[in-house]
Amino acid sequence: MAEDGLENHPSIEKLREKEIQMNKTIQSKTEKLIKNMQEKYQTDIFGFGEELRRHQYAYWKTHQKDWDKLFKDAEVHVKVETFIRRIGQFK
Repeated sequence: MAEDGLENHPSIEKLREKEIQMNKTIQSKTEKLIKNMQEKYQTDIFGFGEELRRHQYAYWKTHQKDWDKLFKDAEVHVKVETFIRRIGQFK
């Protein structure tokens, strides 16, 4: 994380606020990227199809030829959990 205005010894509440802010930012950017890949490029750069093949092989086998269309129309849910473990300075 770059310098963000937190004081030298921020309170737990300030750190939690920063985690929540980061969660929202990361989630928003991730959802935007996924939507862009689905709508504009129609390409599964995330490996969702590979995960499907590994965990739901029977479904994958019958739908693998249509995966690009299925990916384009897939509903993807993003959940982000950010934890600030340590803070400090580095040189």
